Amino acid sequence: MRAAIYARVSTKDKGQTNENQLRELRDFAQRLGYTIYKERIHRPGKWRQRRTTPVPTALCGCPSAAL
Repeated sequence: MRAAIYARVSTKDKGQTNENQLRELRDFAQRLGYTIYKERIHRPGKWRQRRTTPVPTALCGCPSAAL
């Protein structure tokens, strides 16, 4: 099965980074037997300017209820 992963850090004071999140998400997906076909990282500022489809639908091309 394939999966897309999305990293977003809302605060910098908790020691979390996008790279930390990606590493944990990759490990999690591997443990469950998923193949990662797409990775996205939230870039502050750009997201608010573009009013787009919610992340789950935009990443996988399927209704968010199917996730």
